[in-house]
Amino acid sequence: MSSVSAPLFEFLAQQRCQPFEIAPQVDARRRLARQFDPELPMLLKFYSFPKYRRMVGDEWMHWHEYFELIVPVCGTGRFQVGDQTSAFAPGDLLVVDNLKLHGVSQLSGPHHSLVIFFPVEAVASSGRASPDEAFLAPLCARPDDTLPVMRHDAAGAERVHRAVLGLAETWFANAPTADRFVSCKLHLLTILAGLREHFGQRQDFQDDLRQRRQRQSRLQKVFAWIAANHARAIKQPQAAAIAGMSASRFREFFKQTTGATFVDYLRELRLTRAAQMLRETDCSIADVAAANGFADQSYLNRCFKARHQCAPLEYRKLRRSKVV
Repeated sequence: MSSVSAPLFEFLAQQRCQPFEIAPQVDARRRLARQFDPELPMLLKFYSFPKYRRMVGDEWMHWHEYFELIVPVCGTGRFQVGDQTSAFAPGDLLVVDNLKLHGVSQLSGPHHSLVIFFPVEAVASSGRASPDEAFLAPLCARPDDTLPVMRHDAAGAERVHRAVLGLAETWFANAPTADRFVSCKLHLLTILAGLREHFGQRQDFQDDLRQRRQRQSRLQKVFAWIAANHARAIKQPQAAAIAGMSASRFREFFKQTTGATFVDYLRELRLTRAAQMLRETDCSIADVAAANGFADQSYLNRCFKARHQCAPLEYRKLRRSKVV
């Protein structure tokens, strides 16, 4: 434990961990939804992951509309956002690009994290330009070649950790909502200001945020359509039409926004749904293939082996016998 992280970790050691399992939370669109109290529009969760082996890997990659910051407290691993993968250790701060498919790709063992969730409305007015949007620059306008992580020993990390501690102390305190909101927002803005300095300031973040809102709206329509039609033979031009874009523009848009190509996303969604059916039902492999848009059982077998390094029947046996 570094001296920077010590006060935060000592405080969290006095808090109760909330067990979390991602599998029941992610919907058919690979979206993880959360509700926020309008009077205090943010959430802090001190999570433990008792079934951590079942939340690691591409099959649990997901996205959401709200922003997310993660401070690992126990355990090391790797976190994937789009096509970027960052190693993490206790005390690092992971900045999630929420519209891109993201999740834990590797864990060393049992793991605890403090996770901060908040919608754009917690920081800036939604739908119109505001000077407060400058605080969102580290979330929306990081340099493309910069990993989305602030190391625990980076310059400025101590200031950010003090703000995270202040936010956690306020959040877990038994105080009136109005008082908590004032203090929580102050600490959250301090965290974001520190991250903005760490990643480097950009002056064109308003355009990034405006485009992000447009991408989010289009992406929601496309994801909903894919989820409803994934068992059918669907093509990229059809998805482009749902987004109101040309096929070539949609191809670039989808890759830039989610970090995956449309074809890869569709295949991974189908494989995720197929894996779920294998774990939770006794359907035949042929029925699993048909229910998830695979042309036949043979094609499902090839895709499944490439993805999971085992055949569907073997996967079913392993998952049902696996002890976590």
